[in-house]
Amino acid sequence: MSGLWLAFAQLGRIEALWTTSYGQVLACKLGAVCVLLGLAAGNRYWLVPRFESKSAGAARPLAMSIAAELIVALTIVALVALWRFTPPPRALAMTAPISIHLHGEKAMAQIEIERAGGQGGRASIMVLDGAFQPFAVKEVTLVLANPAAGIEPMRRPASHAQDSTWSIDDLRVPVAGRWNVGVEILINDFEKVTVEDAVTLPRVP
Repeated sequence: MSGLWLAFAQLGRIEALWTTSYGQVLACKLGAVCVLLGLAAGNRYWLVPRFESKSAGAARPLAMSIAAELIVALTIVALVALWRFTPPPRALAMTAPISIHLHGEKAMAQIEIERAGGQGGRASIMVLDGAFQPFAVKEVTLVLANPAAGIEPMRRPASHAQDSTWSIDDLRVPVAGRWNVGVEILINDFEKVTVEDAVTLPRVP
């Protein structure tokens, strides 16, 4: 049961069992364990009783079955060792960048959030005009709110990085869930545009 729960927690979704390297190793390991249990059951209920009754020729099949069990057991150990090179989907998902696109009539924003695993995240915001061209603006502010969790809007001013790209360091999302994400774009001293949408975000500690 603990193994099943660990597999569920690490895979996250059933199709990861055959679409990811971690899942494929797990599937091979489970198959090998089933073979091992089948050999053990055969020994317990068929070969060992024949051997104990001193049936003719019973020793050789039992010895071959035990040898097969050892080979399968070594195969399982080798498969487990492969997990060192195949991180689970859950770990990959925790470090995968978060991509958000917000679109408006006059402006749009492409947000990329890179997670650093317990050290917050770094957000990169590319600001474009309505024709998908680089947009030179004066200020950019990222606004995050989660009314369902009782979290009021959090405003994070972005720093100009280069061209139409702005950045925010140490960005944190305290809880996973449905967030209202907005980007306030100050075009000039008299005009400001806001693009926003509700998106599902993971926790970024």
